[in-house]
Amino acid sequence: MLGKILAPAILLAVLFLPPWALPVRAQPLFPEEAVRQALAADPRLKKAHVLTEGAQAYAQGAGALPNPVLQLSAVAGDADEQSNSLSQTLEIAGQPRLRRKTAEEAALASAATEEALRREIELETVEAYYGLWERAALSNLARLQLELALELQGAALKRLQLGEISTSEHFRSQLLTAQAEATQARAESDLKIAQQSLALLLFGKEAPIEFPATS
Repeated sequence: MLGKILAPAILLAVLFLPPWALPVRAQPLFPEEAVRQALAADPRLKKAHVLTEGAQAYAQGAGALPNPVLQLSAVAGDADEQSNSLSQTLEIAGQPRLRRKTAEEAALASAATEEALRREIELETVEAYYGLWERAALSNLARLQLELALELQGAALKRLQLGEISTSEHFRSQLLTAQAEATQARAESDLKIAQQSLALLLFGKEAPIEFPATS
């Protein structure tokens, strides 16, 4: 009777829990999202983008005449003709056009450098993403191989006790288990390194990454 009363109450309590009280689970990471996050987080790309914007802004006003220069001087007594002045630099024909062309070429070069860097980051991210996927698959395979080796070792021990196999054959099963353990340890180490590499690209720090479920 008490259980029938408590069950609905517990269900209602869970349903009305605030979002921050519920356990947070990492969302599956797709390749496109990984690339987007890496581009948004990479400081090299941010710096290149700022340089491109600055070069483009300079190119827009590069053909204009230099600003006039106002000179004011405070002197004791009567001021001479050179105390206060307004000067304007005059340029020879074609100089503004040449300066504008140079600035525009510099802006285009900066934009090309930024785009090349963007492609490089995209390639790095895709390689790290599928590298982690491969390491995760190899780690899972190594775990299954170790489980099989342990089962075979256990079966070999029983057969040894029954006199069905020799000591050398049982030792061979132990050797296979040791090899499987070493393989799994290497696979786990490689997986951790791949996890850290991708996380640094995406977040700048270590963070859990979950792949989408495969059918």
